[in-house]
Amino acid sequence: METNAAPKGQSLAEVLEGHFPLTSNRLLLQDLTTLRQRRMLAIVLAPRALLDRAAIDPLVGILRSLRGSSALDLYVDGQGPTSPEGWRVVSALREHFEKLTAVVPFAASPGATMLALGADELLMTDVASLSPLEPWSLSPELQRLRGELRALGPGGRDAALARLDPRDVGAVERAYATLSSLVRRTLETHLDAQVHAETIASVLTHLCDGDLLPSSPLTRRDCEKRLGLRVVRPDDTLSDLIWKLHEYYRQMFDIEGDWVWNERHFSISYDGFIDTLEERRVLVRIHRLDERGRRVGDGPVLTRWVRPGGQEVVIDRELAL
Repeated sequence: METNAAPKGQSLAEVLEGHFPLTSNRLLLQDLTTLRQRRMLAIVLAPRALLDRAAIDPLVGILRSLRGSSALDLYVDGQGPTSPEGWRVVSALREHFEKLTAVVPFAASPGATMLALGADELLMTDVASLSPLEPWSLSPELQRLRGELRALGPGGRDAALARLDPRDVGAVERAYATLSSLVRRTLETHLDAQVHAETIASVLTHLCDGDLLPSSPLTRRDCEKRLGLRVVRPDDTLSDLIWKLHEYYRQMFDIEGDWVWNERHFSISYDGFIDTLEERRVLVRIHRLDERGRRVGDGPVLTRWVRPGGQEVVIDRELAL
């Protein structure tokens, strides 16, 4: 991105809202919508980002523009770790749409997997996969404690309690019980608790029990054979379009540049997208830079969902704000 000064007297939020340029993916969304004959909603976050409550406000506005449709393709990509807000999003989508299809292009993170489990079917490319889920509230130390408890088995739990802090053990057990409860509720938006009891139990066992590492892929073959979920295989034309959209978002996450505001230098990059044909919201991440162009401090100055202003840029060229 080129360095460009913002108007003085405006807040950072005012400068960003409605004035953030980026290349368009509208033609890809149009082709996918035409081929599938249904509306599409893409929710895509960079691996470092989290689907949190800040994403709900822009999502509510976008859902209003999708009213009137009975079926929706939900394109899920990236989205980082598991989040309880995934259940909120699934619940809202099921309020609006009778049929929900999750479009999975590649390696769905735990956050994307949570959303995909709320769909009636999974439209997966041949390299697509879901991920095991982990509670969002556990520290690395408590995650390791979970592994110890599972290794000991039921008979060793009482012995472990004699040498472990019971509060830590309780925190681990509550975290996994909460995760399993939300995943069960997500599945039961489209699966009958009694008729599909075996499928629900299989998903909980494979995705929520902590036996698999988060990086372990559950391919579309696993989703069918082991999890018992309904999987749809796209033909070559559809698969190519899904993959092109995945590559588009991956390229956008690689863009980073400099920006000057109120005589201060910042780096600015994309962290997420919520897209339909009619609406778009972008999550931007901003870091303060020193006079040598190095980041100041560990964390970002601001992450914010903004509405782009419609300017078009070309990937691999510099971007001016």
